[in-house]
Amino acid sequence: MNIQPGLDNPQNKSKHSLLKRMGKYALWLSLVASLSLLLGLFLILPGDLPKAERIANIQLQTPLRILSEDGKLIAEYGEKRRIPVLFEDVPDAQVQAFLAAEDSRFYNHPGVDFKGLARGVVQLLTTGRIRSGGSTITMQVAKNYFLSPERTIKRKLTEIFLAIQIEQELTKSEILELYFNKIYLGHRAYGIAAAAQVYYGKSISELTLAEQAMLAGLPKAPSKYNPLSDPERALIRRNWILDRMALLGYISAEEISLAKEQPITARYYGQRSELNAPYVADMAREEMLARYGEGTYTDGYEITVTVNSELQRAATSALRNGLEAYDKRHGFSGAESKTDPDKAVPEVQGALVSLDVHSGAIRALQGGYDFHHSKFNRATKARRQPGSTFKPFIYLAGLEKGLTAASRMNDAPVVFDNGTGGWRPQNSGGRYKGAIPLRQALYESRNMVSIRLLDHIGLSYAEEFLGRFGFDVSAQDRNLALALGSAALTPLQVVKGYGMLANGGYDLEPYLIEQVKQNGRLIYQRADTPRSEPVVDPRSVFILQSMLKDVIQKGTGRRARVLGRQDLAGKTGTTNDQHDAWFSGFNGNLATSVWVGFDEPKTLGKYEFGGRAALPVWIDYMGRALQNETEFDMPMPEGVVTSRISLETGLPTLDPSNSYFEFFRAEHAPRLDQLVNSKRVNDLEEMMLF
Repeated sequence: MNIQPGLDNPQNKSKHSLLKRMGKYALWLSLVASLSLLLGLFLILPGDLPKAERIANIQLQTPLRILSEDGKLIAEYGEKRRIPVLFEDVPDAQVQAFLAAEDSRFYNHPGVDFKGLARGVVQLLTTGRIRSGGSTITMQVAKNYFLSPERTIKRKLTEIFLAIQIEQELTKSEILELYFNKIYLGHRAYGIAAAAQVYYGKSISELTLAEQAMLAGLPKAPSKYNPLSDPERALIRRNWILDRMALLGYISAEEISLAKEQPITARYYGQRSELNAPYVADMAREEMLARYGEGTYTDGYEITVTVNSELQRAATSALRNGLEAYDKRHGFSGAESKTDPDKAVPEVQGALVSLDVHSGAIRALQGGYDFHHSKFNRATKARRQPGSTFKPFIYLAGLEKGLTAASRMNDAPVVFDNGTGGWRPQNSGGRYKGAIPLRQALYESRNMVSIRLLDHIGLSYAEEFLGRFGFDVSAQDRNLALALGSAALTPLQVVKGYGMLANGGYDLEPYLIEQVKQNGRLIYQRADTPRSEPVVDPRSVFILQSMLKDVIQKGTGRRARVLGRQDLAGKTGTTNDQHDAWFSGFNGNLATSVWVGFDEPKTLGKYEFGGRAALPVWIDYMGRALQNETEFDMPMPEGVVTSRISLETGLPTLDPSNSYFEFFRAEHAPRLDQLVNSKRVNDLEEMMLF
C-alpha cells in the first residue's frame, strides 16, 4: 500500500495545514504588494504612456495586393504577409481556440489578469526576473502595437497600464480584432488570415477545428510549436488546446475526439496567386511606387487592374505556344535543354498587348516568354521597328490628304539619292505590279507604293499626322524609310495606334490601374473621360478599316480567316532580314499587337515573316478572347459613299465584271464626267442609281 509518509500523524497534519494557510497569506500579501506597487507607479509613468486612442488608427504593415478586374489575386508585395479581417468574420471556434490557449478569462478581466500578475510579482521578488507575467490578450495587443519586445520592469509596467487604458476605450471585440490582425504566427504570416493561407492554403472560414487549434498554438512560440519545423511539439500543443477548449465548455467530447484523430495537414503555401500575370503585376507595382513611394509595400494598398483573368490566361498561353512553335521549327530548345535545363526556355522572345479600344484599358499583357527567366517587359520597354505594321498610318495620312483607296500608284523600283550612293528599296520577294490602287498595295504590303505615298504627302505633314496617334518620330532619321516602319516603337505604343484606328480615330490613353483601396477604403477610381473630337476624319478611318479587313480576307494576314469572323482587320509587319515579326489588328472592341524577335536583334530565319511568326499568336489569342463576342464593326459614318470602280483603270464603271465597289468620302467620290470620258453617255442614267 502506497501511503505518503507522515500524513497520518496529527502533528504533521497540523503543520501541513499551517503551511497551506501561510502560502495563501503570502499570495494575498504579494497581490496587495503588487497592487500597491502598480498604484504607486501609475502616478509616475502615465506621462510616458502612448495614447490608447491611437490604436484604432495605427497602420498595420499590410502588403500591396494586386487583383484582376474580375477579382483574381495576381500578386502581393511586402515583407509581411497579412490579410486584415473583421472580428465578425472570424469563426467562433477560432476565437475560442485562442482564448483557451492565451487568455481564458479575457471576457472577465479589465485588461490585466491579477492572479497571473501576482505570480509574476512573486517570480520577480524571488528570482529578480519575470518568467511568466500572465500576459492577457489585451496586454499582448499593447505590446505588439506600441511597445518594444525588451523584457524590462518598466516595459512590463507600461504594458499593464496601457492594457487597462485600451480596455476602457475599446470593446472586447475591437481588441480581439486588433489581436487577430497583428499577431505573428511564423513564416512571415502576420494575423490569422495570413497564417491560414501560409499553413493550409485556405481562408479562415474553411479551417477545421484541428487546424484552428493548431493556429492558436503558435503565438506562444511561433518556431517552437510550428507544424512545419517541429510537427511533434505542434501536435502536443494542438491537443492540449483542444483539451482546454473541452474543459472550458467550448467543444463536446465527440468534437475533441474527432479533432485529435486528425493528422497534421499543414504545409508551406507560397504566395496564393490566382492569376499568373507577373509582367502586369510588376507594371502595377512600379506605378504604385511612383504614386505612393515606399509606403506602397506596407500601407495596406489593394489595387484592381484592368486585366481580365480569362484574357490574360489566353494571352500567356498564346504567346508561349507561338514562341515554342517557332523554337521547334528551328530546333533550338531541344539541343540547349540537354546541356542546360535552364535554357529549356526558348531563346526567341515576344510580347502581346490587348486594349479595350473605347477606354484604353489594358485587358491582357504578356511581356515575354517567362518573367522568372527575364523580367524585362518587352510590351512596354522594347523599342523595335514595327515594319509594315506602321504602313496603315501612312495610308491614313494619304486618305486625309485627299487620296482615296482607289487612287493608283506605281509599284515599281525606285532609287533615291541619299548622298551615299543611292537608296534602292525593294518589295519583299523582288516582284512588282506597276500601277495599282492603294487598297491593293496595302493588303499586299507593297513597299514601293508606301514609299511613293509618303513622298507624295511629304515628310513634314506625315510627322505632324503621326503625332496625333502618339508616335514621336523626331528621333529617327528623317527620310522615306519611315514608310516602311523604321521608327522604333514599343508594342504598347503600336497597339495604342491600332486602338485609335479601331474606335474611329478618337484619342486613346492605355492604362492599367482601375482603382486603389487603402485598408478597404476607396482612395482612387479612374474616371471615365469624355470623348474629345477625333484626331482624324472618322470617314477616313472607316475606309482604312475596310482596307485592313482585306489584309485578312485576301492579303498577308489571310491565315486569320480561320476565325470565321468578318469584323477583323489588321496588318502584318516584318523588318529587314526578318529581325522583327509583327501582327497588329482589331475588331470594334479589342485591339491586339504581337511582336516576336530576339532581345539582341538577329534574323528570325528564312520565311519567318509577320504572317508566320506573329500572326498565329494573334489568332490564338483573339480566337479565345472573342469566342463569346458577337461581331462588331465601326458604323459607317455619314458622308461615306460607294461607287463601282474598274480594276483596270481605277475609274467608275457600270460593268460588273472586273470591277468592285469602293468607299469614298463624298467630296472625293468619282465625278460623273470621269464616267462620261470612259463609258457611254446613256450609262449616266443608270449611274445615278449608285
